[in-house]
Amino acid sequence: MIARADVPATPRSILSHLFAGSADATPSQMLEEAAARARSDGFVVLSLGWQAGADIRELASFHAAIALQCVRHGAPMVPTAIVSGGPVSESAGLASPADFLLALALALNAQQSIYAYACGPDARADRSSSFGVYIDPDTLARGRTLAIDLAKCLTTGEARSVFERLGDYRLLTAAPVDASVLRAILITQP
Repeated sequence: MIARADVPATPRSILSHLFAGSADATPSQMLEEAAARARSDGFVVLSLGWQAGADIRELASFHAAIALQCVRHGAPMVPTAIVSGGPVSESAGLASPADFLLALALALNAQQSIYAYACGPDARADRSSSFGVYIDPDTLARGRTLAIDLAKCLTTGEARSVFERLGDYRLLTAAPVDASVLRAILITQP
């Protein structure tokens, strides 16, 4: 894997490593590099390719269904990475990585062994900077502990603030700066 021998790899470090490519790469190249990194790290890779203009709720439901099928039908024998990319949208226009991941967290409903990461520009802010967002099996529980209505925040366009409050949002130096969002789901062994 990616960790030094004395430091175990965490799902979060593995996911961020997948898209740690060159800032000069195109989003399509970054997606290809992520799949290659995952394979070289020993993951089974399911590349869903470039999905342009998909609605965040539909796309999140689609990704969640694939990940849940992997878990429900005998959990993967080796860790699996699902990678995809492309701009996402919602009724108000372009959506951000935070919007997608909040919709995904709700669709996964705290399923154990599934972690996810998305990176790209904030569709509602300065597009010259990109950020990464994480979810893990306890994202929903941590949101409830902070009295955050996650479903309402998705509807009102407050996904970024949810992840800022949860500490799962960070600015990036290497991520797509156009409208593209890169996505990865990691399914670990139970």
